[in-house]
Amino acid sequence: MDLNFNADQHEDMSDFSILPKGWYLVTVTKDEKRTSESSGNSYLALEYTVMDGNFKGRKIFNNLNLFHPKTEVKQMAERELATLCRAINRRTISSSSELHNIPFGVKLRHRKDKQTGEMREQTGGYCGEKEFPAKSGGSPTTATTTTTTDTGQGASPAPWSAN
Repeated sequence: MDLNFNADQHEDMSDFSILPKGWYLVTVTKDEKRTSESSGNSYLALEYTVMDGNFKGRKIFNNLNLFHPKTEVKQMAERELATLCRAINRRTISSSSELHNIPFGVKLRHRKDKQTGEMREQTGGYCGEKEFPAKSGGSPTTATTTTTTDTGQGASPAPWSAN
């Protein structure tokens, strides 16, 4: 098979390891309503793109269970979306596309995936661009944070996994 390929004309592939814990300046670059293959429940899938620092261009993925049948799970997602909306100074939105291209800070945590045992990124808070530190990985002076369920060892089960 002829390829006629020159590696010098292309960048190296991206590193897909998880980002370190900390704050990142991001913007929403993609959103989509998806359905979970395992549960059949719909959710809002958000893609954040890091805007500066050593990880500029890297993607962070976040799923909000806004359409979940369990009230507690849906309320957790609504609280997280409300916190994100306040961070970007949008009190009301009629479409998820209104979240796009507005800089804000997101705090990343790590959690252990119960099925694979691998560490995963998890959002742990949001802040407005003005509150975001000048350097990625620092701490904002004032931040609005969300409370997320710790799914690590010894934690109580997440509401979506309870019977």
